Amino acid sequence: MSGIRNIHLIDMDTIDLTNLNRQFLFRQHDVGKYKADVVAEFVMKRCPGVKVIPHKKRIQQLPFNFYEQFNIIIGGLDNIEARKYLNNIAFTLNLDSTEGTVCYYIDGATEGFEGQALLVQPFVSSCYECSLLEGLTTQIKAGYCTIANTPRTPEHCIQYVLEIMWKDVFGEEKRDNDNLEHMQWVYEKSLERARQFKIEGVTEMLTMGVAKNIIPAIASTNALIASTLTGEVLKLLTSCGPSVILY
Repeated sequence: MSGIRNIHLIDMDTIDLTNLNRQFLFRQHDVGKYKADVVAEFVMKRCPGVKVIPHKKRIQQLPFNFYEQFNIIIGGLDNIEARKYLNNIAFTLNLDSTEGTVCYYIDGATEGFEGQALLVQPFVSSCYECSLLEGLTTQIKAGYCTIANTPRTPEHCIQYVLEIMWKDVFGEEKRDNDNLEHMQWVYEKSLERARQFKIEGVTEMLTMGVAKNIIPAIASTNALIASTLTGEVLKLLTSCGPSVILY
């Protein structure tokens, strides 16, 4: 109905257990598969006539001329630097355009029950980078003394195992947060430490979240922001309503 027939999807990540409770698409049997492949297969099966081309790479690994074919770029990213990169791509495409074509950048972000959708029209609205607030991104960790001597939360117990105990036991061996054996060891040791200090709340899911620095996400919030981004695309294509442009 929208007239969109070709979609390129970029995501180099694979599906792990922590992804399952944050969205409605992935299932248990998808764990270990590339996200881009699973999404592409689902969309093409659900929407006959639509071609989704998965790219299992980082957005920075694709050449600039790859992005020249697009009029709309949608970002559902998990870090500020990647958003800045797509923002700059969109502005450069508009700056270099000799045919008067426009490339829009639409960004979506969620954290817990909060989320935002942002439409950037280069040289008309503020760019993504101009909209950033100071001190927006950093996650504060507990101090070394706290996690080593006086842990008070389950997260402190997990951080102790990740940052101190792992090095004491395994030396220079690098921990792989996607390795189930590694994460099981971290979970069990975190649980032992929590019991030692009479702290409750250490779970396998929380252990994965702390290890991977996962931003809290709720499936319904993600769905609402995703639908808002889709709505912005349809408004750009059909001019059926005013867009959410940041000025």
